[in-house]
Amino acid sequence: MQLFHGNIVYSVSERELAEHTDSYIAVENGTVEGIYPVIPEKLGGAPVTDLGDGVIIPAFSDLHVHAPQYPQRGLAMDELLYDWLHKYTFPLEARFADMEFARAVYDAFIDDMILHGTMHAAVFGTIHREAAGYLISRMEEKGLYAYVGKVNMDTDSPEYLCETAEDSVRETEVFLEQYSANRTAKPVLTPRFALPAAVSSFRDSESSAQNTASAFRRTWWNRCGRPRRQRSISRTAAVIPKYMKKPVFLITGR
Repeated sequence: MQLFHGNIVYSVSERELAEHTDSYIAVENGTVEGIYPVIPEKLGGAPVTDLGDGVIIPAFSDLHVHAPQYPQRGLAMDELLYDWLHKYTFPLEARFADMEFARAVYDAFIDDMILHGTMHAAVFGTIHREAAGYLISRMEEKGLYAYVGKVNMDTDSPEYLCETAEDSVRETEVFLEQYSANRTAKPVLTPRFALPAAVSSFRDSESSAQNTASAFRRTWWNRCGRPRRQRSISRTAAVIPKYMKKPVFLITGR
C-alpha cells in the first residue's frame, strides 16, 4: 500500500467532478483502495508521497494514436489527407522496417506519453510485425495499458508499404499469438482502413480472431470530408455490406 497526498480531482460523470482537497489517495498494486481526508489508522505505516498543493488526477487516455507518426507531429498540417499520407506519412512508416530506427522512435514516443500523463492508449503501429512487437513489449514493460496493432495494408496502398493478403494474415496471427498473454498492453486487429483492407485482410482478420482468444478489432470506416464522405461510405458498404448491420461509430468533423 502507498499513499499520495495532494488535491485529488476526478470525474464522477460527464457533468460532475469530485474534489478532495488536502487529501490522501491509497493505492495498492495499481488499484485505488480509497481516498481519505486524513490518514486512517489502518494505513498508519504506509509510505506517503507528499505532492503538496499539487493536483492528482487520473491518467489521460488516447483513443487513437499512430506511434510511427511521432516524428512528424504537427508537420504539413496544411496538406489534404491524401497528399499528407502519400508525401509524408507512408514514406515515414516504410522506415520502420529498420529496427534501429523503429526502436529510437518508439522509445521516444513512449517516454513522451508517460511525461504527459497518458497511460492508456489505442495505438496503431505499421505493417512491420517486428517493430510492432517492440512497441507492444516496451509498453508492457512500462506498465502502460494499451491496445496495439500491427497494421494490415494489402490493397490501395503504395507498393513500398503494401502486403499480400496471405502475408498480412500470417504476420497478424503470429503477432496475436506472441502477445495475447500480455497483462497490460494487448494486441488488436488493425486493418488500416475498412475499405482498402475489406476485400482480403478485413475478412481474413476476422477469421483469424476466431482462432485467437480475446482478439479485439478496430479500423477506420471512412476518412473523407464532404462531399467525398458519403461516396466513400457508400462504396465501403457495397464492398462489405454485412458490416452495415453491426455497430459502427462515426466520428465527424466540421
